[in-house]
Amino acid sequence: MKELKHISRIHKKLTEGLSSSELDEHKGWLKEDSDHLDFESEIGFAWEQSEKFEPKFDFNASSAFNKFKLDKDSIDAKVVDNTSAKQAKVISFIPRKWVYGMTACVVVGLMSMFVFNSPAPSAQYFASANEKLEVSLEDRSKIVLAEGSSLDVASDFGSNTRTTTLKGKAYFDIERNEQKPFIINTDNGSIEVLGTAFNLSSVGSKVVLEVEEGLVAFTNGDKRELFKAGEKLVFDNNKFARSSVESSAAFNWKNGNLRFIKSSLPKVFEELSDYFNVQFEFSNVTIEANAATCPPITITNIKNPELNVILDLLKDTSGLEYRMVDDNKKVRIIGLSCS
Repeated sequence: MKELKHISRIHKKLTEGLSSSELDEHKGWLKEDSDHLDFESEIGFAWEQSEKFEPKFDFNASSAFNKFKLDKDSIDAKVVDNTSAKQAKVISFIPRKWVYGMTACVVVGLMSMFVFNSPAPSAQYFASANEKLEVSLEDRSKIVLAEGSSLDVASDFGSNTRTTTLKGKAYFDIERNEQKPFIINTDNGSIEVLGTAFNLSSVGSKVVLEVEEGLVAFTNGDKRELFKAGEKLVFDNNKFARSSVESSAAFNWKNGNLRFIKSSLPKVFEELSDYFNVQFEFSNVTIEANAATCPPITITNIKNPELNVILDLLKDTSGLEYRMVDDNKKVRIIGLSCS
């Protein structure tokens, strides 16, 4: 049991007010139990902290002591330096187990403040391999993510803007809201719309935009370009290339539809790249020169299309030789002969 006289004696020691006999008695008390030394350290720490503060009210020591009873489980004594009433210093002493409890409460409180005052984590969506993922946002916009693609939705989505981040490919059908633009950030620029529908692909250094409805703004650095329905953007190596969307089939991938009707071989490769979110590389093959001798490609009734199945069909019709590389993210064309 730590009596009040021990607390007062520790206070006198801190203020260098102990007599030699009191100091000897105090040293003997410290040796009785290791907890006594810990208790003295806690009081010393409280004293140091109190030096940073100035009392904002008059403190009556006698009244304070009369309000508290001491027992083995609870000590809360308020001690006043009796050297000067005007320079009185107030400290609170709390037994060690209460210190730990209060420390835990402070930590929990700080954690709670951090959680409630910090931005909420963004919503994240990811389409795994061999599947598409349909996402409905709180503003009723709908997005279809191609396999291996991800979409992050900002924690403040809908406050001033509707901001998202895309990696990979997706089809966007954006609910119109003129007060809150819909923004899509990519590694190579950003898209801003009010309400429209379009394909957007951002893979590596390349961005492909195909607008089905409405008007879409693409920004990279200081350059900003507008694209309307039926227009296509290919942005690669900081170069803009504007063209037309050749067929509405470019948007069929979101529904699982894929077909080619009298399509040129370069066009087939382009649509396969868009549909399966892969890149084609041509090794020792000049696609334009060889494709000139290839007949138009017609492939219909493709249910749940698979890339290797379609490439094998092209192998039979166009003498295509290929190899999958980079974990099937790229298709390397190593041979082509339509003669």
